[in-house]
Formats: sequence, C-alpha cells, structure tokens
Amino acid sequence: MSDAEKSQNQLASDKLLHRQVSKKANYSLVVRKEEGMVLQLADGTIQACSATCDRILGLTAEQLVGQNLLNPK
Repeated sequence: MSDAEKSQNQLASDKLLHRQVSKKANYSLVVRKEEGMVLQLADGTIQACSATCDRILGLTAEQLVGQNLLNPK
C-alpha cells in the first residue's frame, strides 16, 4: 500500500471517528439539557448561554452576554 493510500485510509478513519464523536456529543447535549451551557469566544467574551444558567448562576442571559470572564469588571 502506498503512502498516499495509507493517508487516505487514515483520513477516512478520522472522519468516521469525528462523526461518531459528534453524534455522541449531540446526544449528550439533549440528554443533559438541565446543565448550563455558556458559549464563550477565545478572548473570554460570553456570546450566549442556556436558560439553565439563570438558575445555576443567578444571572440572566442579558447580564451574562457581553461579559468577559478573562477581564471581569
């Protein structure tokens, strides 16, 4: 088997693994809908959060979105 064929086989295997992990992650999000989720950019700025965060953190989405966890005010 040539190096190119080995690389193609490895890429196909990696893609399959990625799909399997993605499916499990999506399933996990549905099953664990009671957990809070915060979408945060690399710079620490909060972009969105789930409604559950209100109950967990005691802050509304409006209070959280735009805040920066790396540079708290």
